[in-house]
Amino acid sequence: MTTGAGVGTLVITNNTIDSTITTLNTTATATTVDTVVASGSKALTVGTWTATAGEVFTANGMTGVLTATIGANGATLIGGSADDVLTGGGASDNIRGGAGADTINGGAFADTLTGGTGSDQFLLRDAATIDTITDYSASGANGADVLALRIVTTGTLGAATIATGAGNAYIAAGTTASVKQVSAATTLAAGQNVFAITGTFANAAALQTAIEAGGTRQLTFANATTAGDDILVAWSDGTDAYYGWVNIASAATTITATNATFTGIATLTGITDVSTLTAGNFLFLA
Repeated sequence: MTTGAGVGTLVITNNTIDSTITTLNTTATATTVDTVVASGSKALTVGTWTATAGEVFTANGMTGVLTATIGANGATLIGGSADDVLTGGGASDNIRGGAGADTINGGAFADTLTGGTGSDQFLLRDAATIDTITDYSASGANGADVLALRIVTTGTLGAATIATGAGNAYIAAGTTASVKQVSAATTLAAGQNVFAITGTFANAAALQTAIEAGGTRQLTFANATTAGDDILVAWSDGTDAYYGWVNIASAATTITATNATFTGIATLTGITDVSTLTAGNFLFLA
């Protein structure tokens, strides 16, 4: 389906049968921003929505499941009240779920993601850019949101590089998450694979110093890591929280000073305390 240049609003009502639009092209003129409004009680799948940057696809009034993927241009995609599956494309997108338990994948680039109410799953990747999750909820009335990380055989975070508390064992796709809360110098154990560094740290450099040898949150592995290994950590600066990985430059049971380097995957806006994070907030996928 292709709209003409300059079309203001395209309305899609889907009440009869589950429907699929393989390609939706709403590319507008430079002076006009198209809006797509979807509603209805039946499922709607949009294979690829090709939009001009700034265009909006909203399914606020939709009760059927929306499955939609944004094309290469940055746009805004808004889900409805069902358990929607919303995917970004090759630009910085704004994706918002609704009242359901949504699955939101920003894709490449730095995306702004909002789950809405319900227990939502955010699919993350080891990209060079960081997604921002505006309403992350570890538990409570808005549900328990999940940070789902793909564990791949190639890439920055490979299946043989993300170390657990054992030091010489690694996370694989399908591994069950196990969160270790770290509030002081801590000896880690096998099976622990996400480390929530409690307290507040002014910046990533302060976090790195804290978990290195002699730091206030010194991490000691059960066995020596291999040089170049990574570990998954979450921490807060008192305003927002950050989820990502720490690269360990040298092989040891404790991280040698200046050998830890944090790289972010996601910023959790407004999360000031990572002590509420549990195993149910993390998932490792293929």
